[in-house]
Amino acid sequence: MSAGFSNRAMTMDKTKLTPSFWTDHLQYLRKSIFARITRIRAGSKHPTIIGTSIETVIRRALRDYFPHRFSIGTGQIAAHTGELSPQMDILIYDQTSFPLLALHEDDSVIVCCESVFGCIEIKTKWNHRDIEDHFVRFTAVDRERHPSFNSQSSEDAASYTVICVEPLNDPDLTGSLLKKQDRQVLITSLQGNVAWFSEWGEGAFCNVKTENPLETVFQHLLGDCMRKKFIQQTGPVETYNAVGRYFGWKPIA
Repeated sequence: MSAGFSNRAMTMDKTKLTPSFWTDHLQYLRKSIFARITRIRAGSKHPTIIGTSIETVIRRALRDYFPHRFSIGTGQIAAHTGELSPQMDILIYDQTSFPLLALHEDDSVIVCCESVFGCIEIKTKWNHRDIEDHFVRFTAVDRERHPSFNSQSSEDAASYTVICVEPLNDPDLTGSLLKKQDRQVLITSLQGNVAWFSEWGEGAFCNVKTENPLETVFQHLLGDCMRKKFIQQTGPVETYNAVGRYFGWKPIA
């Protein structure tokens, strides 16, 4: 080994992956995102502009960190019956197997409900009634999946995450319609240290202490999406038949 190479090697970055590496890194990411949100709010007082900009910042972060087999966008979910969900701020879906049903000029999409792994709603402040109404209308469409992707008999149902920008001390989830056994629900605030989590099959919320709510969202969403993607038992025939219901194709037996 030459002396020159040895000297260069000695000056190389000695950063190592440690148990806290992911946590530390996402703390910096959280600070960066919050700095951008602060700049957005300083630059405009228009609620729609502020809301759309914040959604864009978080969507970009998810695209940067999630495997590219997961498409991340915004739009609506469709059932083969023609029903549409309300607008979803962030959609995590499968475009490797499922087609888009619509792509609009603002890059929002309409996707088959069977293709959706999870969705995120970004709220400035917690409003239980608005969020509950949005959730109910979303799940009504998601439950119209093809039997091979049936959210009532499998763990394929799209997860639902709410991220509040303002601090959220207690969302008071007693008797809430958000408590569903057929899907994962996560609620948190970018400025808090608690997340409220309802696991698939539980139908109840537990409090999760967190130093970084962004890390909690990433961890739960990434784990849930990867599990759904890699352990799904549905094959090309089931996928074809699911897509075929939107276009009137003859099913394959």
